[in-house]
Amino acid sequence: MALADSFTDAKGAVHPISGDNDYSSRTTSDESIMEGYAVSFGEKALDYPQPLTIAIERYWNPILESQTLELHSK
Repeated sequence: MALADSFTDAKGAVHPISGDNDYSSRTTSDESIMEGYAVSFGEKALDYPQPLTIAIERYWNPILESQTLELHSK
């Protein structure tokens, strides 16, 4: 899966994701494949109108329905 290099806040403003702030991992077993992705939007993103949206630019399986997920800050 490839994510966009920018994200959009709730007011429609586009913000770049800069540097090497993301990583991914992939775990496989006989029954399933699990992928995990983490993206750091930066400290300034805490002040942006929520929710933040990042586009999936490329995915190897069709996505048949709309999905939403909640992002947590550490």
